[in-house]
Amino acid sequence: MRLRTSRNLFAPLDPEKAPLPPAFSGERPGAVGIRAATDAWASSSAKPKLLVHLFSNSGMHTWTELLQAWGSLSSSANLEEQGISLAMPLPPIAEVLRGVILDSAPDGSVPLDACIQSLVQSVAAVVSLAVSSNHDGSEEARKEAEISSKRAVSAIIAGSSVVKAHLYRKPAKMLTKKASADTVVVHSLEPPVPMQFIYSKDDNIILAPGVERYLQEVNERPSRQGLAKPRVWCIEKSRHCMHKLSRPEEYRKCLTVFAQSTMG
Repeated sequence: MRLRTSRNLFAPLDPEKAPLPPAFSGERPGAVGIRAATDAWASSSAKPKLLVHLFSNSGMHTWTELLQAWGSLSSSANLEEQGISLAMPLPPIAEVLRGVILDSAPDGSVPLDACIQSLVQSVAAVVSLAVSSNHDGSEEARKEAEISSKRAVSAIIAGSSVVKAHLYRKPAKMLTKKASADTVVVHSLEPPVPMQFIYSKDDNIILAPGVERYLQEVNERPSRQGLAKPRVWCIEKSRHCMHKLSRPEEYRKCLTVFAQSTMG
């Protein structure tokens, strides 16, 4: 997930669900992200603004945790006593949030096949990086490593993949519960701000019906009554989280128009 402050700062966020002091005692991405945002705001005379752009259900998980953590931080009067140091008091998120972009997200009830497809692709990405970087730096070794990487990925994503077989032996409920977004928490904590949905009808990880179900729930939120309905860009064919590559010009225009209308 990316957040954009009024100073064009982007930072990854992954706040802890655990008590806040431990979350800020190490190099947790959530701690880094919140500190980066307050550092940017503290060094600027501009009014703090925040635009969130999240991807897939992993981004939705992060957004859920961020909303919870932000609420605790902004309402706490003794952060320093807890070992938490910020450049400025963290304002309530409702005062700084200007918009939310949901890219290939979310689904509050991910089907098992889509869940396993996502996990398999994640494993393939990690293996690809590990294998393709296993060389001595020479051009010949680099090419050989790249070929080996492609072979490894093909084996992982194949129908007879041992990775798929292993995952299908796991309890289905355990997998789908972890993969599904906790939309109830977001509905209760997210301030009513402009929203932009971007998704595709042929996404095989976050299915279109799941996104559209959440969109309907958003439209029915009591807190959004009187507010313009979210903007929606539904693409006929585009791979999961790959809309920037499949429709680069349209994608850039969509984000630019939304950012200008919310952050201007």
